[in-house]
Amino acid sequence: MWRTVKIQSCLVIVIWVVGILYSLPLLLTGQITYSVNNQICQIPLRLSLPMIYVTVIIYMIPNSGILGFYIKLTRYVHQISLRTVGNHTLFHARRELKLVKRTFILSNTLIVLGLPYMIFVLMSFFTPPPKYHFRIAYICADISVLLVVIIGYCFTPNIKTIIRKKFTRSTPVEPMTIRFTAATYGRTITAN
Repeated sequence: MWRTVKIQSCLVIVIWVVGILYSLPLLLTGQITYSVNNQICQIPLRLSLPMIYVTVIIYMIPNSGILGFYIKLTRYVHQISLRTVGNHTLFHARRELKLVKRTFILSNTLIVLGLPYMIFVLMSFFTPPPKYHFRIAYICADISVLLVVIIGYCFTPNIKTIIRKKFTRSTPVEPMTIRFTAATYGRTITAN
């Protein structure tokens, strides 16, 4: 059901609509300003409704949804393995659990690497953030992109085998013939 082109297209459209609707209140109220020190347009870090709105939309809702889905699927697979069901159903449930586990690990990695920025956001509720706070936080964001690629490589067997095939030699190695010349005897020795 979820794999049809129609459903996938609808999901993509819904994601785009949510992304556009999320940013509209910030754009229409003029909350986004240019930070000279960090050379970036962003919502000023201070205790305000737009900052709480962004924090909830970007961090809390997606990660809570992933966590809830992971817990529910884990319980489902555990219950299914206790009952007598077909191997086909159990195989698919375990495969989905692996996929959700990967997503959960990626999500938690991004949460941990997003902590410096969240600390600056929370600090800004009580004191002004440091002068170059965004540059410091963005180092962690850059590292998170690298870690996402590494985690994807480690936890996805298909990617691992494809990359290994690319970097391993596929051509057979033929033995090399070496010819030694013995100058004292005047003859040639061939080693195979």
